[in-house]
Amino acid sequence: YRSFTVSRLEARARPFIRGLFAAYYRDPLQLDNYVLLRYRTAHGGTYLRDLSGNRVTEEVETRYHGKPEFVRLIADHIAGMSDSFALKEYERLFLPFADAEGR
Repeated sequence: YRSFTVSRLEARARPFIRGLFAAYYRDPLQLDNYVLLRYRTAHGGTYLRDLSGNRVTEEVETRYHGKPEFVRLIADHIAGMSDSFALKEYERLFLPFADAEGR
């Protein structure tokens, strides 16, 4: 596990994982529907996609940010991703025009 190749790949993956986590934490609406529904079922509140504007912001600040359960939800979601899915999510969140450029 401590080979040069593994350490190099781990170092390259770290910014992607941090980026995914930060994007999901900052804007939970970037999470898949089933993830949001799982959180709502376990911890109450309103399903975020049923809210609009300031009500989304208020719900996120009240029931999501600063909650260890939300942090765990994001970590578990990312941990369950395949490498290829994680890269596609990263591209979707941070390189939204990648497909349009022929990538």
